[in-house]
Amino acid sequence: MFLVMHRLTSVAEVEAVVGRPIPAVTMKQIDTLDEGCRLVLARSPIAGFGWRDEQGAPCSDFVGGRPGFVRVDSATRITVEVGENVQPRPGSGVSFVFLLPGVGETLRLNGSVDGRSRGRLSIHVEEGFVHCPKCILRSGLWKPSRGSHREHGIAAFLAASPFAVISSWDGSGASDTSPRGDPAGFIRLLDACTLAIPDRKGNQRADTFHNLLTCDRISLAAVVPGRHDVLHVRGTAYITDEPGLLSTMALKGKEPHLALCVRIEHAALVANAALREARVWQPSSHVNRAEVPDLMALAARHLARNQDRGAKAMLFRSLGRLLGAFPAPIRRLLDIGFRKDLAKEGYEEVETRPGLGTRKVRVVAVRRETPEAVTLLLEDGAPFHFRAGQYFTLCLDIDGEKVRRAYSASSMPGEPRLALTIKRVAGGRCSSHVHERVRAGDSIELIGPSGSFAIEHRPTASRELVLIAGGSGITPIASIAQTVLAHEPSSRIALLYGNRSRPDVIFAVTLERLRSEHGARFRLRHVLEQPPEDWSEGTGVLDEATLRVELERLGPSPDAHFFVCGPEPMMKAARRAFEALAVQPHRIHEERFSPPRRSPNRRAADRRLPLLVEQAGQRIGATEVPAGKTLLEAGLDAGLPLPFSCAMGNCGECRVKLTAGEVEMDEPNSLTQAERDRGYVLACVARPLSPTTIEIEEEAE
Repeated sequence: MFLVMHRLTSVAEVEAVVGRPIPAVTMKQIDTLDEGCRLVLARSPIAGFGWRDEQGAPCSDFVGGRPGFVRVDSATRITVEVGENVQPRPGSGVSFVFLLPGVGETLRLNGSVDGRSRGRLSIHVEEGFVHCPKCILRSGLWKPSRGSHREHGIAAFLAASPFAVISSWDGSGASDTSPRGDPAGFIRLLDACTLAIPDRKGNQRADTFHNLLTCDRISLAAVVPGRHDVLHVRGTAYITDEPGLLSTMALKGKEPHLALCVRIEHAALVANAALREARVWQPSSHVNRAEVPDLMALAARHLARNQDRGAKAMLFRSLGRLLGAFPAPIRRLLDIGFRKDLAKEGYEEVETRPGLGTRKVRVVAVRRETPEAVTLLLEDGAPFHFRAGQYFTLCLDIDGEKVRRAYSASSMPGEPRLALTIKRVAGGRCSSHVHERVRAGDSIELIGPSGSFAIEHRPTASRELVLIAGGSGITPIASIAQTVLAHEPSSRIALLYGNRSRPDVIFAVTLERLRSEHGARFRLRHVLEQPPEDWSEGTGVLDEATLRVELERLGPSPDAHFFVCGPEPMMKAARRAFEALAVQPHRIHEERFSPPRRSPNRRAADRRLPLLVEQAGQRIGATEVPAGKTLLEAGLDAGLPLPFSCAMGNCGECRVKLTAGEVEMDEPNSLTQAERDRGYVLACVARPLSPTTIEIEEEAE
């Protein structure tokens, strides 16, 4: 799509778009570390770091792990613990972005390597300045994460990442590392070897752009809140104002003024010990603001110091004194100003937008599949990367209440439009809302992808898949079938699909097209409970007897893998049929659609009960659970960082440990007996019977 893009190649071209930095921006730069900088460095547990290795390759990563990993040796010299794997050349340019978890502003330092010894670097500091909080606010970096996003793969990681640091160098070798933040997925994959990053209104320094005009080498390190791995990318880059690209990156119709295109030479997801040790994603690890200087006040003092006399110097000194004397009210006024600016740029929900992996999409069309099933076609200008078979969670505002439901993607991964097919469920609040109220042009919040009922397509694969679906269970199955048939020319698929009658068959036309196009590679067998007179395929329900007959008829090889999705009776019947046919358990993959049922004997309390949430032995929040609400619903309403995905008890992502109190869970759900015996509950289907304490587990590496 963007094979030939216009490139900006001169300072004049760049400044014609972004403008020249105003004096207040350039004059806050310092060349020595004052007491305020020393306090920030002493409290910061993590920093983005840019350097070049012994071969001259650009590198970016996050270093640290605890407050105090930086030692200030003098006003122009620091010693930094970076680990044995970081080996920049002595004398080479390096740069840092020091982060304070929970704080918007950052401290950026640039300098050069004086020496190195046993994982420590001695750095000569050449310049530093306070960076404004806009990129942190844009990204929601410190907001509690509200999804798991443990899926593998670079594409899925980028789709969930709202923040990165980018390192660049000028012609003399001086380095700069700049923070970049935006809604999750802002780093776009244009093709297999090209990234595009929007550049929105900022402080007009444009350090990265000015460096690229003399040296096109670049590296970046991207993160996903809640995860402890980092995406490392290095390559070459150029600046573009290509209208066709910028239009796909618009927020509320407001396009970025430029974009950075990166030609990838190397990309890898690597575990990062510093992120894990610093525990930056836990609210309990956020800095105590009383122990660090207000960074806006620090910037004002730097401005006043660089302007020795006159009205401007007095103004900056006064601002610094006001922030020192009345930090809370002045800070609120400044934050209001920043948020107003961001609202003008299209970030209308910067304070309330949920964090991890949430993206706002537009409903392009609502397509009727059957009398009781519709498909929502969604887009936001970027491809939807997921594994075929995974699901997404819709976050809908229904009568003033946030309702979340998971629906499998029925389209193929990597396409510009995502298809979610939703069957109306009797009494289903979300499915009824979609059928009756959602229209083309509506905006919807989306979380995902999630789920392990999925495949990675491999062009060289030669495999046999047997897919069994009942009713709306066809949605993930259709995604798997289309993806494998399109991308694996040596693979074969057999699909057994059960429904009540012919009008109930979802994707009837699509399935017939696949049968026609792929011949022997795609064997399709329909089974109907109420077949028409001219019916020539299977009849009856997909019970154990029918499944055994149909599977014996298909004659799958011992190497075949079986994917099953549909109503619970069909799922149980399939398990019994597999057992009778001696199918190995590791070849069976299941996805349940049936929501848990409230027990008719439930004893849920009829009053508000206290809920305490802990992690790693520390309290991270508390709220009350109203009568009838689940732990997850009450926790999310209070802004607590509870993990979740499907919110229906099917995926297990909301598993927490019950350390005090008693709950009652809706059944059936995905929790195993072994998990129950160890004290685990699913927050999305658990209702308290007494005051309750739960513990969120730390994510395993």
